[in-house]
Amino acid sequence: MAVRVTRCFLERFWEKVDSSGDCWKWVGCLDGKGYGSYTVRTGKRESAHRISWMLAYGQLDEKQFVLHHCDNPRCVRPEHLFLGTQADNIADMVAKGRGAKGEKQGSAKLTAAQVKQIK
Repeated sequence: MAVRVTRCFLERFWEKVDSSGDCWKWVGCLDGKGYGSYTVRTGKRESAHRISWMLAYGQLDEKQFVLHHCDNPRCVRPEHLFLGTQADNIADMVAKGRGAKGEKQGSAKLTAAQVKQIK
C-alpha cells in the first residue's frame, strides 16, 4: 500500500489519536473488530495501526501484517507495533490466549449450558 503523505494527511491522521497514555488510542472510526479505520486519499479504508507503522518505519506490502505487542486494537503507537505474517498473527493470538473458545468459536455445536447438562 502506498500512501501519499502530505502535511494535511499527517495533521488529519494524528488529530484522531489520543497519545496521553501508554497506548496511543485511535479516537476516529473503528471497524467491526474494534481496530482504527481511516480513509486514505484513494477512498480506500485502511487500518489506522498499519498507517501509523508506515509513517514511522516505511511502506508495507499488502501481505504484511502489523501486529500489536500491547493487544489493544485501537493502539497506533509505533513502538507497540511489529511486522509479521498471518501465521505469526495466529501464533501470537494463541500464545496470549486470545483465541475464541467454547460457544464463541464459529464451528461450535453446543452451548456452555448444553455441555454442562451433558456432563
